[in-house]
Amino acid sequence: MATGKNSGDEKQDPGKALAVEPRYRNLVDNTHIVIADVSVDGDIIYGNRAGVRMLGYDSLDELRKENIIKFWHNPEQREGFISKLRQDGYVNDYEIEYLTKSGKIVYTSASAMLDGDMISMVIIDVTKRRQAEETERITAERFRQVTEHTQEWIWEVDLDGLYTYSSSAVEKILGYKPSEIVGKKHFYDLFCPEEREVLKSAALSTFSQKQPYLSYMNLNVHKNGNVVWLSTSGMPILDEHGELRGYRGSDTDVTERKKSAEELLIDSEIIANMTDGVRLVRDEDGIIVMTNPAFERMFGYTPGELIGKHFSVVHASAAENPEEEARNIISVLDKTGNWQGETFSIRKDGSPLWNYAKINSIDHPRHGKVWVSVHIDLTDRKKADADKEQLLHDIGERLKELQCMYSISNSIATRASIGEIFQDTVAAIPPGWHYPEITRGKLRYKDKEWVSESFEETNWKQSSDIIVAGKPCGSVEVYFLEERPTLDEGPFMAEERKLIDNIARTLSETLERMRAEDDMRESRALFDSYVSVAPVGIAVLDSDLKYTKVNETLAGIDGVSIDDHLGKRPSQIIPGEARSRSR
Repeated sequence: MATGKNSGDEKQDPGKALAVEPRYRNLVDNTHIVIADVSVDGDIIYGNRAGVRMLGYDSLDELRKENIIKFWHNPEQREGFISKLRQDGYVNDYEIEYLTKSGKIVYTSASAMLDGDMISMVIIDVTKRRQAEETERITAERFRQVTEHTQEWIWEVDLDGLYTYSSSAVEKILGYKPSEIVGKKHFYDLFCPEEREVLKSAALSTFSQKQPYLSYMNLNVHKNGNVVWLSTSGMPILDEHGELRGYRGSDTDVTERKKSAEELLIDSEIIANMTDGVRLVRDEDGIIVMTNPAFERMFGYTPGELIGKHFSVVHASAAENPEEEARNIISVLDKTGNWQGETFSIRKDGSPLWNYAKINSIDHPRHGKVWVSVHIDLTDRKKADADKEQLLHDIGERLKELQCMYSISNSIATRASIGEIFQDTVAAIPPGWHYPEITRGKLRYKDKEWVSESFEETNWKQSSDIIVAGKPCGSVEVYFLEERPTLDEGPFMAEERKLIDNIARTLSETLERMRAEDDMRESRALFDSYVSVAPVGIAVLDSDLKYTKVNETLAGIDGVSIDDHLGKRPSQIIPGEARSRSR
């Protein structure tokens, strides 16, 4: 706004400085936008009430005694401002930091025109907006840290299941960049083809009921073709009328957890600590893929030395043709699925080894069809003519224990709730003990209990504590309904003590993990609810610092719609009132 030039050293009369009609004077004096005239040398010619208040003064007369240069927080910033004015004759939306009378910094956005030595300015106090942007930046950084720490894929889909938002974690989990799926793929496009229609139908049925879902296990295909297990949770997005707009949720890659649970059968401490040798052989080519320490000691090999070798390396026969013996065993395995019997083997040092082996087949998540064999050294027992029935019984006991742990591990990998896992656990206990027909299982956790069928407490009991966060919070208990001969621990065997301790330890670790996952979900839910109702503006920015999500509060503060924010950087967003003045 032009106001005339200042002549000589005398400051111009403020009544004459502002060239506006008297009928607009009241509007200018009472607007919240600062309107001022200053000289290039910093003399304050005129300032409306908003300007006087912004700098912390009581009156314009008091303010005019000062030089405006005094209030510039950054002198270099002023030099750039004056330089641009002299070059172009005007500036728009120039960020200026002023110091108030009390020394407080005020952040502003100024537009100005140069007329001779007179600068006419329109200034907007954007301090609150800057504070909101800083709060937004901190919140976005916290959100980024949370999402990166949890490695969860956060997403949103519309009514048709088309992705409308995706966090960057999708690239780590499924190999796709967010730009490759947002607006281009439906959630069911990522399902395994064999299960796509069933999973799609189940998910859309949940959509139609506007129901949340938690820890839904589903198979997806990675961009590279690999299969990925995801645990999916979601919440409906409703508008102000309660109408469904889509779903928001998260996916967690549980592939390794599921594999780990399935592999517990062969990797658990029970196997590692068994006194009998255990070996895992791949059916496809007869290659040994796992041996426990007892097997390695039995055959005289160092840890891991047998891995990758054909299983016939330890076989010997009178015909000196171990490959033929191996083929005979494989033939029986292919027909019946199991084999048992005495076998004459050879240790690494060439010495003979009689052992009794029992072999069963399982489906391994990494190696496909494999043969699990349990071996008992018969060398000394042969000399003593040991009872083969007892040997067979011992092997059967070990297999029962392995099957018990496998059942519990499978429940952990597939069940959605801890209650289901606990119920499966007490059901798996009786078959794993020496006397399954009189064995009963009980599990205590906090103030709840789970028991096996026909449960009854007796004096013949063993138990192991469930430890969470370093404190006992429950127990696994095993009861015999009838008295039995005294063994290692009352009527219980030493192997059964190892088994119950291993069950308790596995459940403790599962509870620790689930508690950590629950804490993370609660933190995320709390953050999401805070964002939606926060009285301050909050937004989510991508790695290029562009808006990907904006709440209604920030849109109101900026005077810019949510859609107009998306895809832009904060520096590109001009509040609605300022934008209209800058045009």
